[in-house]
Amino acid sequence: MARRSKENQALFMLIVGLLAWLVPGAGHLALKEKKRSIIIFATIVLTFCIGLYVG
Repeated sequence: MARRSKENQALFMLIVGLLAWLVPGAGHLALKEKKRSIIIFATIVLTFCIGLYVG
């Protein structure tokens, strides 16, 4: 794995944070944690949908 400079690392983490804020699980997907990303996305979307159904 190639090493990143501090500036590139900070920019990458900023992008990961923005992705996670826009789409649940997208930050983990950018970090190449596919399984965790799917679990987070499904949990948040299902919780939201159940809330709409109940409310």
